[in-house]
Amino acid sequence: MSKLKELIDRLCPDGVEVKPLEELGTFIRGNGLQKKDFVDDGVGCIHYGQIYTHYGTFATETKSFVSPALAK
Repeated sequence: MSKLKELIDRLCPDGVEVKPLEELGTFIRGNGLQKKDFVDDGVGCIHYGQIYTHYGTFATETKSFVSPALAK
């Protein structure tokens, strides 16, 4: 049994609601953010390289931010 299956069985005994990703947020293919693009506060973003080094399999908040102008 996978760790995910164990967690779902233990924490969600009635099952987990399945939703299309588009209902959870807007997903876009970025243009390759660089470290110079990050700011202390702004629109949350997840840099591809951070998926493996920081986030793992899920995220409840972002570690990095970009300016609203760059996010557009």
